[in-house]
Amino acid sequence: MSIRFLHTFAQRSPTSLSRRQQPARRSRKGVHSNLAIETLEDRTLLASTFTPAVGEVADIIGRNAATGSVVVGQSNGNSFINQAAGNIPAGADWDDFVTGDFNGDGLTDLAGRSPSDGYWRVLLSTSAGLDGPNIWGRWSTRVSFNDILVGDFNGDGKDDVAGRASTGTWVVSLSHGTGFTNRAFGAWSTTAGFSNVIVGDFDNDGRDDIAGVSSGGRWVVGISLGTRFDMTDFGAWSTNAGFHDIVSGDFDGDGRTDIAALSRGGSWVVGTSHSSKFTFTVFGAWSINADFDNIRVGDFDADGQSDIAGLSKSGAWVVAASNGLRFTSTVFGRWSTTANFQDVLASDFNGDGRTDLAARSASGSWVVGLSDGSNLLTSGFSNWSGAVNWDNVNVGNFAGGSAQTGITIDGDFSDWIPITNYSDPVDDQHDTDHDTAGATPAYVDHPDVDLLNYKVTHDNENFYFYFEARGQIGRTQMEDVAQGLRAGRYYVIVTIDVDNDDVTGYPLYEGGYYTGTTDTTGYDMNGEIEFYNGAFNTGHYLQHGARNEAELIQAFADQSNGGYVYPGPETQGPFMPGFVNVLPGTYDYYTQWVYKENDPALGGNDSVTFVQDRGPVIPGNVTYAISSDGHKLEMKVPFKGFLVDANGDPIVTTGKTVDLSFSLEASGELSNEVSAANPNGIWASDTAEPINGYLITPVN
Repeated sequence: MSIRFLHTFAQRSPTSLSRRQQPARRSRKGVHSNLAIETLEDRTLLASTFTPAVGEVADIIGRNAATGSVVVGQSNGNSFINQAAGNIPAGADWDDFVTGDFNGDGLTDLAGRSPSDGYWRVLLSTSAGLDGPNIWGRWSTRVSFNDILVGDFNGDGKDDVAGRASTGTWVVSLSHGTGFTNRAFGAWSTTAGFSNVIVGDFDNDGRDDIAGVSSGGRWVVGISLGTRFDMTDFGAWSTNAGFHDIVSGDFDGDGRTDIAALSRGGSWVVGTSHSSKFTFTVFGAWSINADFDNIRVGDFDADGQSDIAGLSKSGAWVVAASNGLRFTSTVFGRWSTTANFQDVLASDFNGDGRTDLAARSASGSWVVGLSDGSNLLTSGFSNWSGAVNWDNVNVGNFAGGSAQTGITIDGDFSDWIPITNYSDPVDDQHDTDHDTAGATPAYVDHPDVDLLNYKVTHDNENFYFYFEARGQIGRTQMEDVAQGLRAGRYYVIVTIDVDNDDVTGYPLYEGGYYTGTTDTTGYDMNGEIEFYNGAFNTGHYLQHGARNEAELIQAFADQSNGGYVYPGPETQGPFMPGFVNVLPGTYDYYTQWVYKENDPALGGNDSVTFVQDRGPVIPGNVTYAISSDGHKLEMKVPFKGFLVDANGDPIVTTGKTVDLSFSLEASGELSNEVSAANPNGIWASDTAEPINGYLITPVN
């Protein structure tokens, strides 16, 4: 599809500080795999891999050990939305704390057993949080239990709990949705020294089985028949190899659970299941000097075969990607070695089918490395208090969420409810007419631009932005010459830094000097809406960076004669520039355009039209809707309107990380500052704290 530049640009009058002086940068049914547990006295659920159902995303959960309050971080694909989810009383007499979908509704539930009375208590996940605890069953207190495991051992879609008693008997508590029914499923020898007991479907019959290795190196698998385990010898491995980090996954993609372990010499040995035995094969090797930790299993490249990830002592995440026969190990990214990451979790946090990695730093920041198949795109997802002792931290589908796939721009704001909210202080709008470089902005009483809340989400082609103000968004005075009333203006602005620096501007495909310099600091471009004379005027894009009139003229010439336009006689330009000189060292000159998709005037090609403030209304691809009371606005800003860079690649697209600044501003005719001495009021603006490090994650 070709793109053609048209022009209707004229001189632009000064507006407000937030348009000129950009903000300074500020800091800002699933399946569990091989879940390991400790006692509730330790208040730690060892990290597990969780695979959400198709189209869903994984959430995180944790408990404040001092208060018992449970928090769920619901993922929307780009951040965790922290929600209070109930209470597990501090000091509760529970043990063997596990997670699973015990009622078959697709949500991950919690269960714990009291060693003093033997009762299993279950907390069911609901849309409103955790329901319970409720007593579901009881195990004998006369024997001790080891290897407490969760799986669907009878294939009815509800998770059950299994435990090996000190007598060797496997007790399985089969769930019927509201309680457990205990059944003896078989026994293992109490002298064989079984360890590394895991759950998986080793014969691919839809029922979970158990597996463990004896002290002599022999693997015994209890194949579930729904009412009992058929104990089967699956083969043996060497006891001299020093195997450790034993994990499970489907490493050859045949639907059967396999096992893998790292030998003392650094070799990854995989036991692929053939329903009745393991075939042990060396799949690859890792350096024994890298001192790998936090070994996690997942499908990091979404090819249907399980891979293994490990974090080296140097902070490198190495992923051993399986092709069914061997591993190819690649560095997927690096994390700080000083952040003291804990609670490392593996799951799909953005719903693209690839396993991602999440961890909580000592300061409480949740960092997620989203896999794109060959790299981890790492960003902050949320914050938990670093002063709290968090325990029972785990991963699952606790809130029933799916990756955000966009917002409908229709004035119904209910679809924004699950999106992470950012707040701005009330009544902090300021004067933008009389500021000088370095001055403190003066207060202006203009409630219409008093930004209270703001949000962002995206799909694979668009940004979606949400604004909420104390007053009415988009309200302007209408011109009445007889009454001496002039037309007012109002702007809704999101300013974007696309290259993670403090240099204004960005090099476009067209070339020319269009990058700004170190003395023009700020963000690079805008997506914005203008209201004028009581009505919508334009939804447009804006590029910062030219420092003087000559550069602006060149910018117009470059854009109009560059790679976006037809060759030959249809090419228009160079254009007569419109420009505004505001404050030295901010951004002095800029281009502004409307992007129109499938322009019928151009045979269905896309077009770009340079526009002016208060100019003719030119419909484009930036759309919006306002709530009936005027306090909320939602807008869609397609990525393609930001154009492409000097290499011909999209400036804004999935996989990119950007910083975002939200602003509302208006001329002063309707402000509370209007007086006989100042009949037109004072321009006012409210610019919120930026959202830094927003990762545009791919969305399925």
